[in-house]
Amino acid sequence: MDIVKTLGKNIEYPVIFDNVTRLMALGGLSYGADQKLQNFICVNVGYGIGAGIIADGKLLMGADGFAGEFGHITVEADSDIQCSCKKYGCLEALASGKAIALTARSRLARGQSSLLVEMCGGDINKVTAKMVADAARKRDVLASNVFKRAMDYIGIGISSLINIFNPELVTIGGGVSLAGDIFFDNIRDSVDRNIMQPISRKVEILPVAFGENAALMGAFALILNRVLNMDI
Repeated sequence: MDIVKTLGKNIEYPVIFDNVTRLMALGGLSYGADQKLQNFICVNVGYGIGAGIIADGKLLMGADGFAGEFGHITVEADSDIQCSCKKYGCLEALASGKAIALTARSRLARGQSSLLVEMCGGDINKVTAKMVADAARKRDVLASNVFKRAMDYIGIGISSLINIFNPELVTIGGGVSLAGDIFFDNIRDSVDRNIMQPISRKVEILPVAFGENAALMGAFALILNRVLNMDI
């Protein structure tokens, strides 16, 4: 669908849009602590997974605008879990917020015991990724295994990004990242185990600038850049 053309029929102002994860990266580049950096990666872990890549101070778009589809790298080649892209073993299918919830529900349906049963009021279809993170924080075995497995996959993926792009920093946002220390500690541990050794620098992994407003700040930057460059 041509979004600009379709919306333009009913909106009198210019229509400007971009991928939400790239906007998160752009917000950091324009207004966050990341603005002092020229090479960093912003990863979005929510219902899906994506990445915004800043290389030499510019947002990487790719030949057709699809750069950063981080969630569709294969992290388990023999997986039987199908992704929304119809492939199997994608990072998004195994480690997104949706995947974490579905995996926990599947294990509960097989009769495994967990605090999650009480947390969801006995309706396992109401289990969310946040519930899984909360239960894991309470050392629930099922939740801990599900959450850590997902973080291991994300860490493997981020290690690949670091090895390929050699960034100064990796920031992570999105709903699942709001789990806090249990999220970041597990990912940092996975990255340390999977990154190319030796590495030239210690790559910090931090929460995205502006938290839940990261993409909004990027949208502001997108508009201002377009207006100031008179490309409207």
